[in-house]
Amino acid sequence: MGKEPLKENTNVYFQARKRAAMSNDRLFSRENAAELLGISPYTLADYELGNTKVVPVDKVVLMADLYNAPELITGYCKYQCPIHGFMPCLLYTSPSPR
Repeated sequence: MGKEPLKENTNVYFQARKRAAMSNDRLFSRENAAELLGISPYTLADYELGNTKVVPVDKVVLMADLYNAPELITGYCKYQCPIHGFMPCLLYTSPSPR
Protein backbone atom coordinates (compact mmCIF):
# COMPACT_ATOMS: atom_id res chain seq x y z
CA MET A 1 0.00 0.00 0.00
CA GLY A 2 1.14 3.60 -0.66
CA LYS A 3 2.15 6.05 1.99
CA GLU A 4 -0.85 8.35 1.95
CA PRO A 5 -1.30 10.85 4.80
CA LEU A 6 -3.84 9.97 7.47
CA LYS A 7 -5.39 13.43 7.26
CA GLU A 8 -5.29 16.05 4.54
CA ASN A 9 -2.39 18.49 4.74
CA THR A 10 -3.55 21.97 3.73
CA ASN A 11 -0.14 23.61 4.18
CA VAL A 12 0.72 25.83 1.19
CA TYR A 13 4.24 24.38 0.81
CA PHE A 14 2.94 20.81 0.83
CA GLN A 15 0.15 21.62 -1.63
CA ALA A 16 2.56 23.42 -3.98
CA ARG A 17 4.93 20.43 -3.98
CA LYS A 18 2.11 17.99 -4.67
CA ARG A 19 0.84 20.13 -7.59
CA ALA A 20 4.39 20.33 -8.96
CA ALA A 21 4.75 16.55 -8.60
CA MET A 22 2.08 16.11 -11.27
CA SER A 23 4.61 17.33 -13.84
CA ASN A 24 7.85 16.32 -12.09
CA ASP A 25 7.93 12.83 -10.54
CA ARG A 26 11.03 13.69 -8.49
CA LEU A 27 8.92 16.03 -6.36
CA PHE A 28 6.47 13.33 -5.32
CA SER A 29 8.59 12.23 -2.37
CA ARG A 30 9.63 14.61 0.35
CA GLU A 31 13.12 13.08 0.33
CA ASN A 32 13.72 13.86 -3.35
CA ALA A 33 12.25 17.34 -3.07
CA ALA A 34 14.42 18.08 -0.04
CA GLU A 35 17.52 16.93 -1.93
CA LEU A 36 16.66 19.24 -4.83
CA LEU A 37 16.16 22.10 -2.37
CA GLY A 38 19.42 21.38 -0.56
CA ILE A 39 17.77 20.77 2.81
CA SER A 40 17.09 17.69 4.91
CA PRO A 41 13.81 15.80 4.56
CA TYR A 42 13.15 16.57 8.24
CA THR A 43 13.47 20.30 7.59
CA LEU A 44 11.08 20.10 4.63
CA ALA A 45 8.67 18.08 6.78
CA ASP A 46 8.78 20.84 9.40
CA TYR A 47 7.94 23.42 6.72
CA GLU A 48 5.13 21.30 5.26
CA LEU A 49 3.62 20.36 8.61
CA GLY A 50 3.71 23.92 9.95
CA ASN A 51 6.24 23.11 12.69
CA THR A 52 8.48 25.99 11.60
CA LYS A 53 6.99 29.35 12.56
CA VAL A 54 8.74 31.35 9.82
CA VAL A 55 10.29 29.51 6.86
CA PRO A 56 13.56 31.18 5.78
CA VAL A 57 12.92 33.48 2.83
CA ASP A 58 15.69 31.91 0.73
CA LYS A 59 13.99 28.51 1.05
CA VAL A 60 10.63 30.00 0.08
CA VAL A 61 12.24 31.45 -3.06
CA LEU A 62 13.82 28.07 -3.87
CA MET A 63 10.51 26.25 -3.39
CA ALA A 64 8.63 28.82 -5.48
CA ASP A 65 11.14 28.37 -8.29
CA LEU A 66 11.38 24.56 -8.10
CA TYR A 67 7.62 24.09 -7.76
CA ASN A 68 6.81 26.83 -10.30
CA ALA A 69 4.61 28.41 -7.64
CA PRO A 70 5.18 32.19 -7.42
CA GLU A 71 2.22 32.43 -5.06
CA LEU A 72 4.49 31.05 -2.33
CA ILE A 73 6.49 34.28 -2.40
CA THR A 74 3.37 36.44 -2.33
CA GLY A 75 1.92 34.43 0.55
CA TYR A 76 5.19 34.62 2.44
CA CYS A 77 5.36 38.39 2.03
CA LYS A 78 1.75 38.79 3.09
CA TYR A 79 1.48 36.32 5.98
CA GLN A 80 4.89 35.18 7.23
CA CYS A 81 7.46 37.89 6.67
CA PRO A 82 8.57 39.16 10.09
CA ILE A 83 8.97 42.70 8.73
CA HIS A 84 5.40 42.82 7.40
CA GLY A 85 3.97 42.89 10.93
CA PHE A 86 5.79 46.13 11.68
CA MET A 87 4.96 47.98 8.49
CA PRO A 88 1.47 49.00 7.38
CA CYS A 89 0.36 47.62 4.06
CA LEU A 90 -0.46 50.46 1.69
CA LEU A 91 -3.19 49.28 -0.61
CA TYR A 92 -4.52 52.54 -2.06
CA THR A 93 -3.44 56.12 -2.12
CA SER A 94 -5.65 59.01 -3.04
CA PRO A 95 -4.34 62.31 -4.31
CA SER A 96 -3.86 64.72 -1.46
CA PRO A 97 -6.01 67.87 -1.67
CA ARG A 98 -4.06 71.09 -2.08
